[in-house]
Amino acid sequence: MIEELTFRFERDVTEFPNRLAITAVDDTGERQLDEWYETGVSVAMVEQPLFSAGSVLEGEQTNLLKCGLSGRWIVAIPAENETVELDVRDVADDDSSYLDEPLPIDKDTLVEALIEFAESYRKKRAESDPDPCALTRLDVGIADARRRLEYYRDNRSQDGYQPTINREHLETFLLECRSRDRLREFVAETGEIGPFVRQLLENDDGEYVETMYRQLFNREYDAIAREGLEVLREHPDERASVYIVGVALESNPTFAVPALEILSQVDHEILIDIVRERVRADDPVIARAAIDALASLDPESLDPNERDRVVSHFQYGREATEDEALESRIDEALSQLE
Repeated sequence: MIEELTFRFERDVTEFPNRLAITAVDDTGERQLDEWYETGVSVAMVEQPLFSAGSVLEGEQTNLLKCGLSGRWIVAIPAENETVELDVRDVADDDSSYLDEPLPIDKDTLVEALIEFAESYRKKRAESDPDPCALTRLDVGIADARRRLEYYRDNRSQDGYQPTINREHLETFLLECRSRDRLREFVAETGEIGPFVRQLLENDDGEYVETMYRQLFNREYDAIAREGLEVLREHPDERASVYIVGVALESNPTFAVPALEILSQVDHEILIDIVRERVRADDPVIARAAIDALASLDPESLDPNERDRVVSHFQYGREATEDEALESRIDEALSQLE
């Protein structure tokens, strides 16, 4: 059984190529593994095992560290009881091992070693290149792996574990790391975007709020944006209107429909400007949502020019559809404008 395990980069973290050194010592004090593998160095490489800590603790086979230049994966393999087996495998062949036998190790010993490796890399990275996105990715991964490990030690399982992210890291994610896939997946798992948007509703700092709405909706249409839209659907905020125009024009109804609903409540001028082609959308769900959004407008709030444009949009949509239900909805809406 491996009692001590260390991972380290043998060269400065800015150097390429580098070497990942691994030392594994068993319970008799004998070194069972003392090797290095040529590799590049990146945040993605180091964060991989951090965000995979839950899989390790659940005893699942998990790819941990990829040493691409030498074609090696450091892998955790399921084993009995509270252990896994550490193996070194070929990147191109999942079944081929470079060890005589995989090394048995307690799950928490392995995860602790991976956390310490990441903490060491984070410290060196901060000294050489303190990029806020890179450091946030590492900080969030380290914190989550540490919480998962503590949860496992208390419960011997990951059942019921809820990931979380603090406000500072969430803001940095939105401002600096919005397109980073693994961190984006993690933030979506936390469910923290909804509470964050509800806090924005109460925030009087208009510049800050608009910046956050822009970051939420102006770059990616994903689970992060969807969670924000669902909050605004129930509690519209006109400060978000200009940033969800692109979402309203999206071809996916999951995003377009709530965006159209929000615009109908907070900024009918923008809605009227952008909705014409939506009433003829290929997706009938989006077309119906566009018609409903226009129909929800209070005729008394529209000036004569706006009324004429709304009528024109309805007529444009009616000419294009063969859906009887949609035709009936348009006719009903037109009658309200007479």
